[in-house]
Amino acid sequence: MALRLRVLLWILVLAVLVGLRDSEASGRQKYVLKDPNCAIKVYVGKTWQPTEGVWKEGEIVLGSPTSAKADVLYLFHRGRTYASPFKCWTLESGEQATPSASQGVGFVYLNWQERVKLTDSATGAVYDLRANQSGWGISYSRVFKQKGNWRFGMMTTLFTASSALLNSCDPNSVIVPRYCSEDASAMGVILAPEIEWQRGGEGSSVGLTLPVAARLTNWASPEGYVISGTQKLLYGPLLSVKLNRQAWEFSSRLGFLNSTQNLAWILGVSRSL
Repeated sequence: MALRLRVLLWILVLAVLVGLRDSEASGRQKYVLKDPNCAIKVYVGKTWQPTEGVWKEGEIVLGSPTSAKADVLYLFHRGRTYASPFKCWTLESGEQATPSASQGVGFVYLNWQERVKLTDSATGAVYDLRANQSGWGISYSRVFKQKGNWRFGMMTTLFTASSALLNSCDPNSVIVPRYCSEDASAMGVILAPEIEWQRGGEGSSVGLTLPVAARLTNWASPEGYVISGTQKLLYGPLLSVKLNRQAWEFSSRLGFLNSTQNLAWILGVSRSL
């Protein structure tokens, strides 16, 4: 199972890389400046700086709606990246330029803990085990609504993970029952509504993520015992911190799943589409 999951993940990784390359190329269009008095910023030294006099009214510039802020257009001119409000531009065809929904595709690293029940088939005695799971996933995020500094969206993630479910791996241990499974795997999907506050409407942000994860593992029940929770729904609150740099977003989500004893952590990097 572990090998199949890794093969599946790498196939998805290749598909995402191809998709990112194609989306970057196809997302750029020619825009015409209709209001030369609109604010324009240029990305220099890892910061956005105000500038003016770059273009005259009616000039055509290559641009893309890829932006951390829904109403901002990115423009590409002489090796530099600029940002300007959508309202200042029209398409080359004469149509008003309109922002598209902010969305991105990326990779995440996940690590979380779980409490697992092991039941004695003869006596019905229940034992608590701890599981630690860590792995990689592919994420898709989309902002459905932006109001002022607030954004409301959704993150979807397909993941595979290595699973360590341990009671004792020592053959001389007096712990009963002795359970040891270090090479198991897990796979699943996460659906996570998100609400966040973004400083100045762009740049870094903080927020709350409410994930629901459907998780499947291949834990094996030892003889005379039944292990529960191989298929499970995990849910809980995660605090999120995000940093946007042009079309890239770096995120960290930290919180709990199902219990305050089950710490969860998700690190991610994504590229706007």
